[in-house]
Amino acid sequence: MEYKAEVELGLVDSRWRSCDEKYKYYDSNEHHWIAALQGKVELHPTAAVALNVALISDGIFQSQAKRAELSAKEIDAGSKSSAVKL
Repeated sequence: MEYKAEVELGLVDSRWRSCDEKYKYYDSNEHHWIAALQGKVELHPTAAVALNVALISDGIFQSQAKRAELSAKEIDAGSKSSAVKL
């Protein structure tokens, strides 16, 4: 027996809005920034996200060069970044 599910994407946004009152604060970067300044939502940790993306990207290149899977510690140790580690 085959089951199908259909979703009307136009209704998804309104459903999220009805489920989460804070959803409107994520409509744009500006809405989020203002809401964070007003204390309505937490500010996204964009610097931490950027550093993690850089670590992942670096890990992809390192593991390809070594033709092996690497742990986060191995990637961090092999990184040639000049960034200060926290």
